[in-house]
Amino acid sequence: MKTAKGRLYVAFTGPSLDVANASAVQTAVQQLLPGTTVLEYQAMEWAKQQYTGGWGLRRPGQLLGLFPAIEQPHGRILFAGGDIAQGWHGAFIEGAIESGFRASRQAAQLA
Repeated sequence: MKTAKGRLYVAFTGPSLDVANASAVQTAVQQLLPGTTVLEYQAMEWAKQQYTGGWGLRRPGQLLGLFPAIEQPHGRILFAGGDIAQGWHGAFIEGAIESGFRASRQAAQLA
């Protein structure tokens, strides 16, 4: 995406890249886009966040048996994520968006 400062890129990496090291990030970007200069960047290390996790791996039919209860609020706690979407469930961003919409509607009803 073009911005007033240049182009905006989104990238994903693994634990081998120290995203706190701007020089390492610049080097990694150079490998993908030679001649590019990183003006600024933001990084999120999901594995180091307290409330994030990885992909769920379940036996066939294991999760589907929990519907629709898994979609319901538990008091004021709401759940969303690709693993509990009705359509694109599993490791799909579409499912995370779908269940996020559902959870936001539920949150609006709780307000």
